[in-house]
Order: sequence, then structure tokens, then C-alpha cells
Amino acid sequence: MGLTVANFVPDGIVIASDSIVEVRNQDDGFIQSELEKLFLLDSKYVLAIEGCGFFDGLPISYYIHRFLHKSLRCACVADAAELICHTFSDIFPREPIMAYVAGYDYQEDIAKPVVLFIHDNQHDFINTAQDGTVVYNFHSIGRTHWVNKLLMHTKGVVGDEVVDFQGHDIDFSKYSLSYAKEFTEKLISISEFMDNASQLKPMVGGRHQFAIIRPYDEPYLIRP
Repeated sequence: MGLTVANFVPDGIVIASDSIVEVRNQDDGFIQSELEKLFLLDSKYVLAIEGCGFFDGLPISYYIHRFLHKSLRCACVADAAELICHTFSDIFPREPIMAYVAGYDYQEDIAKPVVLFIHDNQHDFINTAQDGTVVYNFHSIGRTHWVNKLLMHTKGVVGDEVVDFQGHDIDFSKYSLSYAKEFTEKLISISEFMDNASQLKPMVGGRHQFAIIRPYDEPYLIRP
């Protein structure tokens, strides 16, 4: 399964991922392995994948690296996401792969952060409101069970009254890129810890990987 988290703040975008995937091993059931999940596109954008780890006996990263050897020449983040959608549908027509494509678009030297969520061969803007304004928030895909319990709005009963608990709202417009990196890493670490504490089969784990995206700069990857 695995977990990937995107966090967008005024200073830039951080995408963090674990490296665990489940692999079908003949008649031995599912085993777990580590997988590269973050990739650079044209030195301008970042692709983060989640879902299927292997296809036809080869890791998904093998197919992606073959694709990345080509010159993409995408004019904007949405172009890159559209290209990824077509590529996924051609190579993995039956595999449920989710992904982020993120980067900056530039109009008259003004940088606009763009984060797109790819699913079911389509892509959605997740850091932009309907009126086009940039939203600072986070988004996660994969093993989101513990993240949702920790951060999603919930309702509870206090006495005879149903109360909407909203005290966990976070204003990401006040936070830095270093905070975004720490926030995404903590969510992955907490999810891994809670799977183990609940004596469930670990669905989050392995090395943590990070993509750092800043305006007017090339994105880079951190793989400890």
C-alpha cells in the first residue's frame, strides 16, 4: 500500500513518501518490498506515484525511468499531468495507480504553484480554489487511514449534544518549507507507528523519500 503526502505552503511544495509496496510472489501470497516512488520530470516537475508496485514482474519505477529518458517538453504542470495520464493508461491499463504531478507555472515571471492529483486516468487541481486562487493545505494518497483519523473533521457526542470537532484546523499559509517537510514526515511516521501499535500488517514503512519544489529553482529529491 504505502503512503504519499503533499504539503503546499507559501515557500513551496513538499511531497513525502514511504517506500513500501506489496508484491504478489507466486503462491506465497503478498510480500513487501521497497520501491522508488518520486521522480523528476524534465528537471521542472515532480511525479509521485502510489498504488501498484510491480507490473508484469518489473517494478513500476522501471517503466517510469524508460519513459523519463524521452524529452517531455511540457509547457506547464497540467501538460505534464496529461502526458502522465496517457502514459499510465497505455502501459498500465488495468492497474490502479494514483499519483501527484507538481511544480510551478510562470506567467510574466510570476510563479504559481500547481499540484495535480492523478486518478482514474484524469487529473484534478488540489491546491487551487474554484476562483483560481492558491490554497495552502495538504493532501495524501495510499494508506490514509491514520491521517484521516488524526486530521479530518469529526463529530462526537458531548452530553446530549452532537459536537463538530474542528480544533485541528491548520493554517498552512503561516508555515515554512522546512515545517512542511517535518509535517509530511511526521504523518508517515505516525501512520507506520499506528499500524504496528494496532498489530496490523504494516502498510507504511521503509525509507522516507522527499521532493522539494521551490519557485524559480529546479526541484530536487532527498532519498536518505
